[in-house]
Amino acid sequence: RRAFLSLQRGLSLPFAEVKNARVRQVLLELDLINDQGKVYRGQKRDPYSSDTLLNGLMTRYVLSSFIKAYKYLEDDAFARTVRTLFSA
Repeated sequence: RRAFLSLQRGLSLPFAEVKNARVRQVLLELDLINDQGKVYRGQKRDPYSSDTLLNGLMTRYVLSSFIKAYKYLEDDAFARTVRTLFSA
């Protein structure tokens, strides 16, 4: 939302270069901007229809779960959690 509002106001994206690329990809997938970066006004979209956004949210969930397991669980529970999180 913050990136969309920045583009709508004619400003550049406020994040680091890598994050800007991902945000631009999400906005393109949601068809909220065109190829030149111009904002489509009055568009309503379900943000979870973007594969890039979903992949990023899932990665954040897995990493935060791993950190919490490392900090708070005993060895057996930690090993089980790691197997659950990273087995595909």
